[in-house]
Amino acid sequence: MKTSSAKAKGRSFQVLVAETFSRAFCLTIEAAPPTKTGIRNGVCYVAEGAGGDLRVRNMGQAGSDIALLSAKARQLISIDGTPLYIECKCQENSWDFGPSFWKDGPLRTIDAAFQQTYKAITTSRSRTFKPLIVLGKNRHIPIAVWESISMPIQWPRPYARRGSYNFTPLEQFCVFILGAKPVSQRQQLTSTARISRTRLTV
Repeated sequence: MKTSSAKAKGRSFQVLVAETFSRAFCLTIEAAPPTKTGIRNGVCYVAEGAGGDLRVRNMGQAGSDIALLSAKARQLISIDGTPLYIECKCQENSWDFGPSFWKDGPLRTIDAAFQQTYKAITTSRSRTFKPLIVLGKNRHIPIAVWESISMPIQWPRPYARRGSYNFTPLEQFCVFILGAKPVSQRQQLTSTARISRTRLTV
């Protein structure tokens, strides 16, 4: 695959991940040029500097692939109160999302991805984050991979735990982290995000 094609594919995957978080938590995405503002795929894109919640970073740009710009984004997209540092990995040959994935898991590749993410977090001058790796592949749903010591009692399938890593589809992951928050906080955050998005689209 040509470098330009690989970058375009990686960028498309980052947008897919950002839009998944946006729909799950009613968050807006900052539309960096040449992206236009408006509603697409059930997501509200706002102009740069207009108070967006998320931003998809350009390929090769330093920082999390999906930047959490607003306080409510950092509160919602978090584990145990710590916001997530999101790295998107879309590779055809590094993992197979068939039945063996849930049994074995591509641990070497994931180890390397987490090491890279931890290095980026420790060299960052910004606030503390926890790493989240999102794996992608053509014609497959994104898979969220994260580390967690405290685990919920029950997880719907498909879900897997290998070593210190937890795997589940990204949409399921969004439901889980929202459901893990106190009811009062969950209602306040989602209602505030929904109101903000409504105002921006009127």
